[in-house]
Amino acid sequence: MKYLALTIGPIYKTMSQARKTRELWSASFSFSLLMKYLIDEFSKHGELLSPSPNVKLPLHGAGVYPDRCYIKLNKAMTETEINNNKEIALKEFSLATGYNPNELAYFQIYVVQKEIACNPIKSLNVILDGLELSKKYFSIKTFDINYYWNTQSVSPEFFQNLYEKGYGDDEILPPILVKYSGAKSKTFKRFKSIPEISTTELEKQHPSEYWNALGIQYLKTSNGEINFEQLAQNKEDEQIEDNIINALKSEFKDNFKFRHKYFTIVQADGDNVGSLIGEIEKNNGDIMSFSNALNEFVSSAAGELKKYGAFPIYMGGDDLLFFAPLTNDKYEFEGLDFRELFPPEKNEKYRVNGNNVFFLMTRLNFMFKEKLAPIVNKYMKDKTVSLSFGLSVGYYKKPMNEILAESYELLFYNAKKQPCKNYIALKLEKHSGQSLDFGFTQNTPLYYYFLNLCTESKGKDENFLNSVMFKINNQKKIIIEIANDVNKLKYFFDENFNEASHKNYQAFFEAVRHIIHETFSWFAHEKPVDENHEDKRISRIYSCLRFVQFLNANDNHE
Repeated sequence: MKYLALTIGPIYKTMSQARKTRELWSASFSFSLLMKYLIDEFSKHGELLSPSPNVKLPLHGAGVYPDRCYIKLNKAMTETEINNNKEIALKEFSLATGYNPNELAYFQIYVVQKEIACNPIKSLNVILDGLELSKKYFSIKTFDINYYWNTQSVSPEFFQNLYEKGYGDDEILPPILVKYSGAKSKTFKRFKSIPEISTTELEKQHPSEYWNALGIQYLKTSNGEINFEQLAQNKEDEQIEDNIINALKSEFKDNFKFRHKYFTIVQADGDNVGSLIGEIEKNNGDIMSFSNALNEFVSSAAGELKKYGAFPIYMGGDDLLFFAPLTNDKYEFEGLDFRELFPPEKNEKYRVNGNNVFFLMTRLNFMFKEKLAPIVNKYMKDKTVSLSFGLSVGYYKKPMNEILAESYELLFYNAKKQPCKNYIALKLEKHSGQSLDFGFTQNTPLYYYFLNLCTESKGKDENFLNSVMFKINNQKKIIIEIANDVNKLKYFFDENFNEASHKNYQAFFEAVRHIIHETFSWFAHEKPVDENHEDKRISRIYSCLRFVQFLNANDNHE
């Protein structure tokens, strides 16, 4: 059989130019839309194997078409036919978006056509990987996604048209009334800025007060032109972001927390998905059933992100990219069930609920495994699939492209390198320069107890959390000696936290001592001391406590 595969780029290079949330979204969605038009043209010549043709927009604005597609051809295509199909797709893409036809050469489209007897997708992927590594040289200037947001240079309707393709009638973004310098006005949708994403929790809790504080319903424009993120007369981005934060601090006072100055970019990728595709092909299975299962997952996952208050950028099967606030007190779901990790007599205890981004990621992981379970059970008995995550947390003034790069590195050079995969790797860098790095394999008791710690620490006094960290750090030699004995750990906490007020914290102390015990058990194979002569196990425990302290801290830092 003759097979054809397509891949496009340079995706990451283009997205790394983005300085605003709208620019990152528009870069991602542009490439997704280009792949849609390529699939529309090339699939006329055969049977589309992947991705699923059942993708339905708007899916809360996310780009949903992946950077690769695979087609079983009715007959071989000539070079002229291939070039004509590319030109037709690029023309449709230009008409839909408004991109200058003279700049379309920037979009790299690689096509490979090959006669393959078995395992076509696996074979084609190897070829595509090689093509992407040997990138072509283009003499044209670097494509500037930011240029197309400059309404003085192009039509003000340019990205709004693209926006409507992404969002349609989707309610994830509120319509914004834009008043022109004259008497006219118009309602638009716009992507939230970084401070608005980091404070989504406050919007969910008090929507009317939130929007009134920002004056967002009177988004100003100059000279009758639309500036989607302008919230004040001063157009300097940092000043605008400060205005948002200061307005919300003034409005919400005690409800405004230190964490509301921080936002996250999350990237996810499937584990063992390539192995699953290989097994399906080896057994002459139906690849499209696999593609449809991925599509069902994406549809459900996009809805889950919306429910949490996250903003999807890209949702391409097992490949996800989204913005998310650190917490959302209004996030409600049935909880995470870890009963398979524990003896049957204890199962009733091991459901945990919470409202921070870790719960969201693991909920997505559960959903991914559930949607693909029938296919995994049929074709791959000795492995399972899962999602690994790179989670970068940054201050609202930190350049967004740096947060994006960190999330990518956390995913592919940390989480995906772990022996068990199914991993979440986190980096949190404070505005002061202090950083926090840690991670978890998701299907472990250690991770369960960390989630439990997040739940039990919610609303706890910041000084109390500091005192627990101080006590553990001050007596770490004792902790190291007794860490493998849960009864001795309980005695340690009973002796060191025996004030009357501590009776209200027993569930919290239980979570902490289990984290200590599980950390020493899970990393028993590892050399305990790092290059700075610090015990890595104690450092991991301390990182867990520092993170929950960060989530609960009042806004009196930095």
